[in-house]
Amino acid sequence: MTKKTQPTQPHEDDDADVKKHIAMCYTSPQLAAARIIGATEKTAKVAMQELLERVSEICTKVTDGDMRPAEKMMMSQAVALQEMFVHLTDKALLQAHMPYVEAYMRLALRAQAQCRTTLETLANIKNPPVVFARQANVTTGPQQINNGTAPPSRTGENKNEPNQLLDAGTQGTAGGFDTGLEALGEINRPEVCRR
Repeated sequence: MTKKTQPTQPHEDDDADVKKHIAMCYTSPQLAAARIIGATEKTAKVAMQELLERVSEICTKVTDGDMRPAEKMMMSQAVALQEMFVHLTDKALLQAHMPYVEAYMRLALRAQAQCRTTLETLANIKNPPVVFARQANVTTGPQQINNGTAPPSRTGENKNEPNQLLDAGTQGTAGGFDTGLEALGEINRPEVCRR
């Protein structure tokens, strides 16, 4: 007797897993890079899977702390930008009309500026800048300053009543800080004018 196998229907969980996997693929930076390389290099006939594996390999090296792929990339870009600068400058010098000279020179100087920026980035990757901070000023959120002194106690003398507040209505005593002031006369004038 043979068992009849019934065709299995896809479960909703399987469908959700497939959708989640597709979403992860579309948001993957490695897949995005592979798609762009594949789209720009149509004549190379490189399989998408091979591109994805190579990009993932480079990303894994960098995330593991090996910055050599990033250094090679930045140096290669700097060399390519230098070549663009030279090529565009040559084209500018061959032009007979000023608008064309100006247009080519603008592009050449942009390539030169990008080359400089790329080399600065490479230098920062190889030798990160050292920051010496004497004081950290954190100015976001609520702040509390603790200088080693305890806050004044709001309790009264009686320890049995910890929440009793001090009497704020008692009169303070006069102080002798400003002794140059004299009491006013009967009509709010001093006896001797000082002007």
